[in-house]
Amino acid sequence: MPEEQEALDLQREFAEHQRSGIGATDTPKILGLSRYGTPLTVYRDKVEGKPDGGSGLPAWLGMQLQSTVAELYRSATGSRVRADTKHHRHPAYSWLVCHLDYRVWGDAKTLVECKTRAYTKGWGPDGSTDIPPDVWAQVQHEMLVTGATRCHVAVLFGHHTFRVYDIPRNLVFHTALVEKLQTFWFDNVVAQIPPEPTGHDLDTSYLSSNHHDDGTVISATPEQAALVRLLAERIGYLNDAQEAVEETKNRIKALLGDAVGLQSPYGVITWKTTAEREYVEWKKVAEDLAEALDSEYKDNILSETAYDHTIRKPGVPRFLFEGLAADMEV
Repeated sequence: MPEEQEALDLQREFAEHQRSGIGATDTPKILGLSRYGTPLTVYRDKVEGKPDGGSGLPAWLGMQLQSTVAELYRSATGSRVRADTKHHRHPAYSWLVCHLDYRVWGDAKTLVECKTRAYTKGWGPDGSTDIPPDVWAQVQHEMLVTGATRCHVAVLFGHHTFRVYDIPRNLVFHTALVEKLQTFWFDNVVAQIPPEPTGHDLDTSYLSSNHHDDGTVISATPEQAALVRLLAERIGYLNDAQEAVEETKNRIKALLGDAVGLQSPYGVITWKTTAEREYVEWKKVAEDLAEALDSEYKDNILSETAYDHTIRKPGVPRFLFEGLAADMEV
């Protein structure tokens, strides 16, 4: 159908424009401010054409409700908006791009960014400038690219709360941002050198899915050895921290006595026995049933039945670290 083809063409054009530079939603990921992506996922999107998987039902609902949020903004502020469907590119830095939601009608220097969120956690009161760091970085990117002086972030929380945040342009941040993004674009994307992975689940998953062990063990270079040493040090810190946590928990258990809880200004502690649970040892049940069978084929029946109901899962890369001897300095 013509309408469907037009939508596909627009989607393809949008994706191509996004890959031609660093977009506003890429910036929080590159800066390590987003839970939806990392520098490595942005790199993969630009170089390999593989989106970072940040979309889903919340993102889809956000797109569907964008016009509704814009109407709520008009009702709350009295300002009309106009949609901005252009592909924007910075006049001096062609590798900086963005797409906008809306602009205030008659005031092209004021942008309107529409958001939907389930909860208000991390967001300040209506009319303030207190918004999550990832959203703040995103709208600063949009103002940097377009030359806008402020952005109104309109947010619908669940189906019960609507707020508008007035975010001014921050030129000091823009200067630092250009330097950071320029390094990422040319040293990583253009040079096709992946950035260092982070501890994010997305990076862990990507590295695991792309590791195919060949059985070899390589000798560490001095730089690689330093990284292993860093791992040993951090594991040591983690073990010390875990021991300290257990010590604190035990001290609280000791002072609780037979009480099941402790209420404090910093949180509530509970320590009580869980309900009894039952487990069926199905392997033993099967063995007893097979033993009860008056048949010379009972052993075959057991093994064939077990085979039919055996689930086989492929192996996954397992990262193990054999540290230095305890008496050696780490």
